[in-house]
Amino acid sequence: MNEPLDDEIASLYWCPYPDEAYARKVGWPVNTDGTITTPGIGHVPSRELCEIAELEGLYGETGRTELERLYRLEDKRPIKRRHVGFTGTRKGLQSCQKLELAEYLVYLKGQGFTHFHHGDAIGADAQAARLAKQAGFYLIAHPGHLRKKEDTRFRAFTSFNDEVREVKMVGVRDRDIVDETEQMIATPAGRTEEVRSGTWTTVRYARKQFKAVHIIYPPK
Repeated sequence: MNEPLDDEIASLYWCPYPDEAYARKVGWPVNTDGTITTPGIGHVPSRELCEIAELEGLYGETGRTELERLYRLEDKRPIKRRHVGFTGTRKGLQSCQKLELAEYLVYLKGQGFTHFHHGDAIGADAQAARLAKQAGFYLIAHPGHLRKKEDTRFRAFTSFNDEVREVKMVGVRDRDIVDETEQMIATPAGRTEEVRSGTWTTVRYARKQFKAVHIIYPPK
């Protein structure tokens, strides 16, 4: 058996694929060979399989190129960036939502997440972005406009971002956040899903893209 990756290198790698518990939760088949059958993509290795491969050194020095190909690395560098997105309402976070979000962001940092994407809107976006900054995330703002490009009345213009993307129509902006992240956090204003709600629309889009969604509900 090949020598395992040294701790410094192994800690930089992360598996972009789902774990078996999540696969069973959403109804994706977990196969006997350790792979998971996902809609649209097909067979992918489970996160557990990736971890076993690293720990047992199945790739080793001679297989480093294959490991990099599997994780879709660029410039032969280990992946060490995990992105989480946020969607919330202009009404802002209730105190219990704010506390739970702060705790969950700390948890995500411990799981290797490094980048936080938000819509730079007044209310929950601005509050969540500040919490993410305090937790040590790299902040990426996706500002939005209404029907007219110059109509940015609901933009928060947060000043502590590390990156600010092009201003886009709010619906397009929301889909961009989902597309660029591995997981979404949502803080809706109510506990019941709504049709005419930007937050719930974003949640539905994320689910269609098979992204994990962590919903922090307001109190009953």
